Amino acid sequence: MNKEVQISVQSLGRKQLRLTPQLTRTCYFYKIGNHQTRNNLLHTVLLIDGSASMLPYLEDLKQIVHETIHQLNVSHKLSILLFGNEFEDDWLVNQEFIIDKDLLTEELHKRLEERCGDEWTVLSSALETTFAMLTKQKDKEEIQLIVVTDGHLYPSSHSIVVEQSRCYGWMLDLAKQHVMTHIVGIGTYNLNFLTRLATTSRTGDFYPYQNLKTYRTHFKQWKSSLKKGAHQEICLFNKDYFLMAQTLHLHQPKQLLTLPQLVVTFDETLKLEQQEVPASADEVSKEIEQHFKLAYGYYLIKQRQIDDASFLLQETELFPIIHQGYSINEISRSLASINQARYTPQALRVQSFIPLSVFELIQMILDDSFSQLYYKNEARFPIKQDDGRVTFTAHDKLYFPIIQVRASTTKQNVTFTVKVEGVAKQNQTDLKLDCYIFREYFLIEGGNLKLQTLACRLSPTLRKRFVALKLISGQLNHESEIDLIDLSRLKLTHFQCFSSDISQMMAQQLYELEQLTLRQQVLKTLISTNQSTFRLDKHQIDESINRIRSQYHVSPSGLFIPRVKSNALAKRDAYDESFTKWSIENFPKQSEWQRLYENIQQQVLMSQENPLQLLYTRLNETKKQRLILQNKIYLLRIQSQLCGQPIFYWDEVYEKEVKKQGQHTHLTTGKMLTSKQKIGEIVVCENKYYIHSTT
Repeated sequence: MNKEVQISVQSLGRKQLRLTPQLTRTCYFYKIGNHQTRNNLLHTVLLIDGSASMLPYLEDLKQIVHETIHQLNVSHKLSILLFGNEFEDDWLVNQEFIIDKDLLTEELHKRLEERCGDEWTVLSSALETTFAMLTKQKDKEEIQLIVVTDGHLYPSSHSIVVEQSRCYGWMLDLAKQHVMTHIVGIGTYNLNFLTRLATTSRTGDFYPYQNLKTYRTHFKQWKSSLKKGAHQEICLFNKDYFLMAQTLHLHQPKQLLTLPQLVVTFDETLKLEQQEVPASADEVSKEIEQHFKLAYGYYLIKQRQIDDASFLLQETELFPIIHQGYSINEISRSLASINQARYTPQALRVQSFIPLSVFELIQMILDDSFSQLYYKNEARFPIKQDDGRVTFTAHDKLYFPIIQVRASTTKQNVTFTVKVEGVAKQNQTDLKLDCYIFREYFLIEGGNLKLQTLACRLSPTLRKRFVALKLISGQLNHESEIDLIDLSRLKLTHFQCFSSDISQMMAQQLYELEQLTLRQQVLKTLISTNQSTFRLDKHQIDESINRIRSQYHVSPSGLFIPRVKSNALAKRDAYDESFTKWSIENFPKQSEWQRLYENIQQQVLMSQENPLQLLYTRLNETKKQRLILQNKIYLLRIQSQLCGQPIFYWDEVYEKEVKKQGQHTHLTTGKMLTSKQKIGEIVVCENKYYIHSTT
C-alpha cells in the first residue's frame, strides 16, 4: 500500500490570533500537497457496533448502511463488519463490488435486525480482524475505515482498560498501513475514548452522528479525500503545530501525514525535512482564518474546553457562540454545527452570551427562601391516575408547585418533585374528594437538559438580576407573578476551576452525609418503637373522616394512593446500565449508631414535648439537612463529570465481576470498577457499575 509521493509546500500567509482569553499566538499557514499519478483501487471498510446498547439506534445504523452503499460507484470496493461479542465478528459484506444497491441494502437491514443485541462489546477483535484482512491485499488500494459505535466497551474476558489499550494498539497498526480512519459516535457516546481513538491513528477524525444529512456530507468529504489523498512519512521538526484535516494539535516533531494537508505552526515557520520553509509576508485570507478558527474550535470542544471554544468562535462570522453546555448531547450538537459550517459554509446569526449556567441559576433559586419553582404541564390532556375503582384527575391548571429538587447520587440526573392537586372520583358513584399526588420530572437526565423553559415566582432581588441578564422571556400574569426563564440560552455548566482543597472538602461533606443518613435511620427506629406508647395530636381525627378518605384511597394527609397490585411475574426487558456510587469506606457505623441513639434518647427524656412529636420534628429537620447537603455534593459531582475535571485523584483502582440472580429468570451481570483515595483519616470509595440485565 506504500508508494512514492512527490511533496509540494505552499505558504498561505500569517496572522497573530488570540486563541484563548489568555493566549495569543503568531500563526503560520501552509498547504502541503502531493502530485499523485497512480490511480489505485478505492476500498471502504465499515465497522458497525452490534451490541445491546446500539439497539435504540438501529434505524440510524440502517440509514448509515444505506447511505454508504448508495454513495459508492461500481468500481469502489466495500466491506462491512458487524462486531459485538468476542470472536463473533460477522462479515456482512466482504470485499465486494456493489452491483444491485437496493437488494444489498434490503438484505443488510434484515441482518442488522437479526444480529444486533450482543451482550458484550469488543471492538479490539474487530480491529484485529480488519487488520488481518487488509494486510493480505495484493492489489494497491486506498483504504478508509469507518467505525460506527457508542464507544461503551464491555469485554467478557478482560477489563475495560485492557480492551481500550488493545484498540489503541490496533489503531496504530492500521495507521502504519496508511489506512484513513474515521470514528462516528452514535447516541450518548463515550466522548473521551472515541476522540482519543481517533487521535491515535492521526489519519482521520471523530464525528458525532446527528442525522442522515450530516453523515452524507461527511462521507462525501471522506470519499473525496480518499480519491486524491496519499500518505507519506514526513518529518515535521516543529514542536507545536495543528493539522486542519484531523483537527489535531500536536507537540512532537515527527508525524504521519495525510495529504493534501493544511498545517498551522505557532510562533515559528514550518520546519520540514530539516529545512525551514519561508513564510509569506502577506496576511492570511479571511476565509482561511475562519476555516482555521472553526477547526480549532472543533478541537477545543472535543477536549471539552468549551469556554475557550466559545471565546474563539464568537469572533467568527460563520458560527454562533458555543453556549449550549457540557453534556454529551450538547457537545454533539456543537460539533455537528461546526462541521456543517466547515463543509457547507454559510452565515449564521451570532447569539448573545450569558455568563450564568443552569446549575448556578438553580442553586441561586434554591438558596433564596422567597423564590418558588413551578412545573409547566405541557401535556394536551389533564394528569390522571386510575386504579380501577378510583380515578385521580388533576385540576385544570398549567403550573404546579415544585416542592423538591433532588440531585441523583448515582447518575447525572436532577429531578423535580411536583405536587399536583386535583380530585379523587369513585368510578361507580362519581362522588369526588379533594386530594393531591406527587409526580417526578427530569430537569437534567443523563447529563442532558430536558427543559427549555423554567417557571418560578422570584424574589424582587433575583428578578431584578435575571431581568438585567435578559433571562426572563415572559410573565404569565401580574396576579400570579410567575416568570418564565429561558434556559436555552444558558450553558448547562461552566468549566470548574476547583480549589486545591476540593478533595478534602468533599470527603468531609460525604462523611457528614453518612452521619445524617444514619441519624435519619435512628430516628425512624425510635419512632417505630414509640408509636405504641404515644400518639400524635394530628392522629386524633374523627374516625369517620378517615373512613371516608380510605374509600377514595386518600391518606389522612390528603395524598391519593392508588391500590394497584404489582405483578412480580411481569416480563422485564433486557437493558444495559451504568452508574456511580460514592461512599466512606471506613465510616464507623456501629459506634456512630450507638452515639446517635443515646444522644437522641437523652433529648427525648429532657424535653417536655410529646416524645413522638419531638422525634417527627427532628426527623423532618434531618431530612431537610440531608437533602441540602446531598444536592450540594452531587450537583458539584455532575458538573465535574460534564466538564471532565475530577474531584478525587484515586490512590487505588481495581475491577471485579458482578453477578446477581433475581426473581425467576431475571439475571444481572456486569463489572464494578472500584477506586479509593485516603484523605486524612477518611477513605473515599467510588464504585462504577457497568450492568447488563437479561430475562
